[in-house]
Amino acid sequence: MLYPVKIKAFWSQQNDKAFLDWLQYSFNNLFEITSTRSSVDHQHINYIAFKNDNQLLLHSATVESLLDIPKNYSDNPSFILQLSQQLIRFYQELITYPDKYPLKLVYYDANGQPIYDNEGFDGNLFSFVQETEPLEDWIQDQIKSNANHQVTVTIPSSSFDQILIQDYRGLYDQEGNFCGTFSQVIDLQPLLATYLEESGQALVGWSDTTSGASISNELFND
Repeated sequence: MLYPVKIKAFWSQQNDKAFLDWLQYSFNNLFEITSTRSSVDHQHINYIAFKNDNQLLLHSATVESLLDIPKNYSDNPSFILQLSQQLIRFYQELITYPDKYPLKLVYYDANGQPIYDNEGFDGNLFSFVQETEPLEDWIQDQIKSNANHQVTVTIPSSSFDQILIQDYRGLYDQEGNFCGTFSQVIDLQPLLATYLEESGQALVGWSDTTSGASISNELFND
């Protein structure tokens, strides 16, 4: 299912702003563009900007492409075709990484309906062949009421190879309006093992606390 990717766009000239407005209108199935009148904020890995005279810059973690913008861009079939091809490649670049992530990532809209699912593993052996269900009301209610807008639940598992939790985080726009929920399954085992190794602590098998480095646990010694 195609869903628009949120992305920042930076502009300084009014003509650039007009182009971004046209771009958002013409390709709203691919991108939800937030335009900012400023220089590029390099804290953003993925962004749209303008370089030199009438050049559109599409920037991601691994790809940077430039495209000359003609004066009659909205009535130029050759340019629109070239722009469409570059935007589609840019869009595919931005959504590739979640698809390759092995654990489940899901985006829900403001009504709790799933709009993206990478079909990763969530601890259920049958999850790969099941459709993603809408977000349960109690989870969304807690996300909205909790101060950190977050809910985390443990996923039961009979294996010590993984310690899975499911984390739900509320998504809000700049005005504080609730836009939806991002859910991800996280395996705590490697994170916990790294922490215990670096801190010189270990889990005590008969307790829910940690102890000194003199106590070992075979689970984290592999």
